[in-house]
Amino acid sequence: MVGLKWLSLAALAVLLVGSVAFASGSNDYRSGAGSFSLGQVTSGTVSYPSDTVDWYKVYVPDSGMFVAFMDGYQERDIDLYLYSNSGDLLARSTNSSEDGVVYGRVAGGWYYLKVKVAFGSSGSVDYAIGALFTDHSTGYLRATKDINLHTLYMSQSRVYWIFLVDRDGFFDPDLFLFYGDDNLASSRSEGDLDVIKWYPHFSGTYQVPVGSAQGNGYYYVLVGSKAR
Repeated sequence: MVGLKWLSLAALAVLLVGSVAFASGSNDYRSGAGSFSLGQVTSGTVSYPSDTVDWYKVYVPDSGMFVAFMDGYQERDIDLYLYSNSGDLLARSTNSSEDGVVYGRVAGGWYYLKVKVAFGSSGSVDYAIGALFTDHSTGYLRATKDINLHTLYMSQSRVYWIFLVDRDGFFDPDLFLFYGDDNLASSRSEGDLDVIKWYPHFSGTYQVPVGSAQGNGYYYVLVGSKAR
């Protein structure tokens, strides 16, 4: 595994399709980790000083780009950790926030996620957690100001999250969302992760342009949704 990173995603909720849930306390230890699939979202609750940890596991079928993330519904500090099947800590998001993500290229196999309420963050925190994966890049931008246009059908009954990830420190793609001629949202992070969360007012086909603010390179777009 190479290049795993973390980033705080304030106000970012869940990215995944589908829904599963585990009983409180049933996954407090790694041996009892709740299993869910790529493309699902599960919810849980951690609290301090009791029930401070939840464990999950997810199977990745092949090598490729992986994103794991959590979204806390209350403004309390919870942390996200990613472990290999053998128990090695691979990445963590410990950023004094209720949200976090780890992302990067991984090999196929089982991975474990741990959600832990931070010390001193009293009370309960309800959260959602999930993972996305793709085994191929979405596109390639040839030079600064080059733009690729993608389309995405969105339903007004769902909420959507769009990730844009790149792997080159000299390449800076930006993410946009259009409906017709209206520029609805954009994410222009100078890092290698951009994200847009959107509640569509209309069902229909939306445009998702990806443009290079600097350099050239391959990029990955990962999209998830859930019912409102």
